[in-house]
Amino acid sequence: MPPESLYDSGWRQGSIVRSTLSSSVLVMESGTIKFEERTADSWVIVTQDCDLDLLMVDNNEPLVEMRPVHDVESGSWGIRSRRLRLSEKLATQAQDPRIMISAAALETLRASREDLPPERTLSLKTWLGLRYDRPAVPEELVPLAKAISTAAEELDEAVSSRVRDVVMQFDDSTQPIRFSLFAILEGENDYEAARDWLSRISQRIPVELGVADELEAATADGTALSLIETGYSADVTQITWGKSGPTGAY
Repeated sequence: MPPESLYDSGWRQGSIVRSTLSSSVLVMESGTIKFEERTADSWVIVTQDCDLDLLMVDNNEPLVEMRPVHDVESGSWGIRSRRLRLSEKLATQAQDPRIMISAAALETLRASREDLPPERTLSLKTWLGLRYDRPAVPEELVPLAKAISTAAEELDEAVSSRVRDVVMQFDDSTQPIRFSLFAILEGENDYEAARDWLSRISQRIPVELGVADELEAATADGTALSLIETGYSADVTQITWGKSGPTGAY
């Protein structure tokens, strides 16, 4: 049998590795560029689940990204700040030097792996998305998300150019799946046009893929953080899938 992937082996974006490892950085010393090592005792995997599923456990290329984890006593949870608390006692920081490790090397550290609770994993994904790039959607929702994204891309550029983002939410507890669309607007004057635009998008979705539930629009100031945390960006360039397993970021 072929070797299993890191994902199959239990590794996830957000897995904590309790192992003392060093990263190398470049600094200036006496007018000369110098390598300097930074050491941490704990690390969090930030590579997306899709990439973990593509990496076999015997792959020896340094393709998995990990960031240092720090002990903290207090402070905000930091969903929009440079520091994100992963738990009551642990945090990671955007400015920390990260390391790249191979799947083969990471697999030797499996005994030191700890998993975050689901809500903290979601917070990490959201934090990474807000700071760098929005996450794509789970495997089973990809056909529906692609249909929504394609419709949004093709319909009425005059309206879409005034919409900062379209956020999708899904309820897959029913069949067909129910979806809600939320347009984040540049200005309040675009509210009615955006609602109509979302309605036309929803009408282009085949019913076997999903049925529209809620269609809303608001400015960024009127958009709830919970929507950003639990929604997915309707950007067709960010919805990727391939292989037989999860190949698109959760």
